[in-house]
Amino acid sequence: ACIDYQIVILRSIQLQTWYRQTRQARAYDEAKRAVLALQRSVRRSKAEKDYCQLRRATIRIQSNYRRCVAEKSFAKSFNAAISIQKYVRRHQSKRNLATVIGAVTLIQSYWRRFEAKEVFWMEKDSAITVQTCWRRLYAMQRYCQMRRSSLVIQTTVRRFMNERKYSVTRQSALQIQKSVRRWRAQHTYQALRRAAIRLQAQWRRFAAEEIFWYYYNSAIVVQTFTRQCLAQKKYY
Repeated sequence: ACIDYQIVILRSIQLQTWYRQTRQARAYDEAKRAVLALQRSVRRSKAEKDYCQLRRATIRIQSNYRRCVAEKSFAKSFNAAISIQKYVRRHQSKRNLATVIGAVTLIQSYWRRFEAKEVFWMEKDSAITVQTCWRRLYAMQRYCQMRRSSLVIQTTVRRFMNERKYSVTRQSALQIQKSVRRWRAQHTYQALRRAAIRLQAQWRRFAAEEIFWYYYNSAIVVQTFTRQCLAQKKYY
């Protein structure tokens, strides 16, 4: 009976160990899947933000570059048209020089003065335009540098905040997991303890019944033998 009781105790302990290992492995797998899903979501959100920022910056750079190219092309065409007009007018003046020499001299003086003013204002406007374009380009480059610097700073700060938030969340999750595992282990221990107590009670009752019936049958055998002996003495 003692050996059977020890065997039952050992089997109940093995059952408890297997059950706890199974529950812990299942809880670990669930926690691992949850952490992996959270990491995938955070990385995807960060990649989408970086992609949107890079796309907006690329579109701005392309638009500024195309505008600069269009302005240069317009300036070249404008200067070429002015040069063509100037040579055409000079050719016409040479053709009419023989007949209108006196008028041409006066007209030339006024025309040259007018042309000088026009060239002066044109050069001044061109210089202003070049200065404006250069200042705008320099300002855009400085703005792009400052923007890149601010983006780097923002990215670093956000990464630090996300890492800090992730660390706090991870610590909270681990604390919750420990509490849940401890509660489950206690609940499992109580259930197994009650089951073991019930098994022990059943076994003790069974052992007591076996002993009772053993003594009961032994007493019946002894009584039968005694009565048989008394009957034999009585008749013989």
